[in-house]
Amino acid sequence: MGVQNITVTLEPQVSPTTVSFLHCAAAVAGGTEKGYINLGAQITNTGTAKVTIRKIEISVPNSNTLAAAWTVSIPIQPGNSAWWIQGADYVFNRPSGQLALLMKLWENPLGDPKLVLVSLVEHQNPPPEHSYLFWGAVRDLRPGEFWQVDGTTHNQTLSQMFAYDVGVSVESGSSHYGYMPGTDHNLTVNENSRIWGKPIYAIADGKVSRFRNNYPTNPRPIRNGEDWDDGNWYIAMFPDIYDQQVKLGDGNGNFFTIETGDETVLYAHLQTGSLNSDFLRHGTQVKAGDFLGLAGNSGFSSGPHMHIHACKTFPNANNTTKTWEGIARPMVWRGARAVEWNALASNPVAAHWARLNNLGFPPTNCAIWPSDSPVVKLRNAYVRHMAISERGQLWVINNENGIRTTNNRFPTTGVYLDVLPGGNAREIALVKEKPYIIGMDNRLYEGRPDGWLPVPGSPLLKRISVNAADGIIWVIMNGDYIASYNPTNGGWISDSVGGKGTDICAREGTVYVIDAEGYVWSGSGHGGWGRIAGEGKAKRIALDPVSGPLWAIDLGARIKSYDGSGGWIEHPQNGMGYDILSHKQKPFVIGLDHGVWNSAGINGWNHINVVEAE
Repeated sequence: MGVQNITVTLEPQVSPTTVSFLHCAAAVAGGTEKGYINLGAQITNTGTAKVTIRKIEISVPNSNTLAAAWTVSIPIQPGNSAWWIQGADYVFNRPSGQLALLMKLWENPLGDPKLVLVSLVEHQNPPPEHSYLFWGAVRDLRPGEFWQVDGTTHNQTLSQMFAYDVGVSVESGSSHYGYMPGTDHNLTVNENSRIWGKPIYAIADGKVSRFRNNYPTNPRPIRNGEDWDDGNWYIAMFPDIYDQQVKLGDGNGNFFTIETGDETVLYAHLQTGSLNSDFLRHGTQVKAGDFLGLAGNSGFSSGPHMHIHACKTFPNANNTTKTWEGIARPMVWRGARAVEWNALASNPVAAHWARLNNLGFPPTNCAIWPSDSPVVKLRNAYVRHMAISERGQLWVINNENGIRTTNNRFPTTGVYLDVLPGGNAREIALVKEKPYIIGMDNRLYEGRPDGWLPVPGSPLLKRISVNAADGIIWVIMNGDYIASYNPTNGGWISDSVGGKGTDICAREGTVYVIDAEGYVWSGSGHGGWGRIAGEGKAKRIALDPVSGPLWAIDLGARIKSYDGSGGWIEHPQNGMGYDILSHKQKPFVIGLDHGVWNSAGINGWNHINVVEAE
């Protein structure tokens, strides 16, 4: 006689007689899709004597995948319960027809088992699409990079049975690596890791339940020869940080937990101070795709990565509830493509990528392209001219005079450039969100959804700038004469006193131009010009649309600002560039590498990852 006086409640539970599994994408397009089961079982002793469970087995009866069994020792006193957590992933071949899960539990392995038979259904997450939007964006990848995910769980605990530790890697034969070129592969500093600083975006609409933004970063990743499995090296190397973890009662580091219906998602190990300040309040609403923070190395972490998992939402969670410790839930994805690394080969574009269209990750080590669109080969954009709109949309003219932009808000580290609406140009400027270009025929064009409309009466032009306050477009014409165009009434006005310049910018009622010798002049635009005090010379100038100094690229390509009383101040850290603009009181330059850089103040310049499809 086998053990009978027990009841079993299984998770992830859909109903008392139904549990869910993860329907996984194929490792390569056209391959076999798998099912993936991870169970938690609450076993209750309903009898009058102690019960000790010695063996547990699970199977999908009509699948050709063999059952998985575990030898255990789970003593349970009468009236008490105990949890069993599945000891390893169970990946099965999906048969046709209705699915079921059969669990067998033995007290005496030679006796009859307790049988638990429940229905098995594909898991659906709470968003209306029944899936989560992938957390990354193409614009944040460097050429050759992909997100890296092991599609099976990394931790057999009740809250993390479907968790993922994720990175960013590049292909290397049949394998991959996640460190930056020219650095040591031991990752002795965090910045050597490709995932370090990658933006993380919300995977669903929801509300913030917990967060932390001020936890110290681990000084370095794990090194070769250090045993991460027991974590002793971490305790020895970072005792002060570990003491903080003990006091807090978690290893999340900097994190968000965001509730979406009956599931809560944890985003952990983010960079110190990088969390989006708009969401640092309990109950704040978040939308899918919102920027959350930057991938880092905080908390109980072996190195730079992002930890993510979903669990059952705690009812009435508050600022002290450990909302990340609910019962795990599978995560179904959309907005991305996946392929196992050994199928990526040397031409990722030609690889057989499987769409994650409401499917889980393939149950293998795989590369992820963070878009539902087909994979393209990325290259660093060669930027000749640029403009940034009020809401942060970047437009550039590339080396082939192609017009490129993105509909996404300009993020902290990257932007992927599409062709919208296409065409070629010499320069570009923005009136509110509308682009204007100097076309290849040197005349002005207005950007519209269906293409570029010639502006009537346009003279031949060399340079273009916009006064954001009134939307007036200021231009340098052929012959270096100055003029303006009002898009509201379509009127052109030439400078009445015949002023000349090689570059131009304007804010409110003041216009600045550079003369043929490099000196900077100011005026009202049509009422005379006066040279500004000081002896500095420039070849490019720019003003922030709202406030801030006049910025310049001097004749030696150095970046300077004007103090308003005759002095030119060189930017700290000796930045250099070909062209400059200012957005939200921060200078952006086209560097000597023809990449886009923005100021980090006394800390120098940040390289913006601007990529486009080859």
